[in-house]
Amino acid sequence: MNLLTPIVTASGWIYSAGALHAQEGGHFGRPMYYPSEEGERVYLGREYTKYLRRPQTELLPAQPYRECPQIDPWSVVIPSAQIVHCVDTRSAFQSWLAGSDLRVDIVKHILKGAGISMDQCGLGGSVGLGCETTASDIDLLIFGSALALSCRRAIEDALLMGELALMTNETVSSYARRYSDLYGLDLNYLHTVFARDLSKVYYRGQKISFIFTYGECERDKIPLRLYDGCFDQAREIRLKARVVDGTASWLYPRKYTIEQATGRLYQVWSHHWLRDPVTPAGTLVEVVGRDLGDGTISLTDLRHHIAPLNI
Repeated sequence: MNLLTPIVTASGWIYSAGALHAQEGGHFGRPMYYPSEEGERVYLGREYTKYLRRPQTELLPAQPYRECPQIDPWSVVIPSAQIVHCVDTRSAFQSWLAGSDLRVDIVKHILKGAGISMDQCGLGGSVGLGCETTASDIDLLIFGSALALSCRRAIEDALLMGELALMTNETVSSYARRYSDLYGLDLNYLHTVFARDLSKVYYRGQKISFIFTYGECERDKIPLRLYDGCFDQAREIRLKARVVDGTASWLYPRKYTIEQATGRLYQVWSHHWLRDPVTPAGTLVEVVGRDLGDGTISLTDLRHHIAPLNI
């Protein structure tokens, strides 16, 4: 199962696949939609409401499966027996390409410029699932860590040519406010982050989200210790270090390589979407997360972060 594949469960809840590694008897899931009589979306004749993450988890709808703190405060472990259907995101993308969406041509142009074949992509989110609204963006999944750089360069070229546009200042401010409330990070800093976000662009007023993930064959690139039993015994750690490499922070799950003044290296991992601060190599950062041992730090809690110290 590819990362971020929509998963329909027997409970009616719809999740996206949160990890390539599976737990015994289940799969990690990030909540997408839940059944609601007042829902604004319809899937297979049933009304659904989008699950909106918020820091006060006790105010959110109660989920039918056990919590999964290894991923983030909102994810769960879905028992395999509860999985009714997994969307074929590659087939969904091919169907979308054959349709009349005005974004099809520019997406093909970007992928061709990046040297990415159509079978290396999938379509997630509401469009991939088939419960989109007229205002929905497309969540274009790019499978394979080696493809992120060339795709970002192709997006940059399209922006420079005026073929695509970044988010408007109003939209950037909206994202910044939302994630400031969610993570407690500085509003101005977040505004800078989103204003430079090449993964969320617009074509003729319609949004395209480029989401870069590890492919199924790259499971071994993601440490199993992020999900196994050592998580429960992990202590919280706070340290200062410099970024050695942040290019893998473009991927899901995100990864930074950092180095302390002592010369010790760490890999910092996170499944949170907003863990992509503007932190190029050499940036001094503060990291707060769980020390899983063997030089691995995981950011799972709302308090956890990797952020520049000069903000």
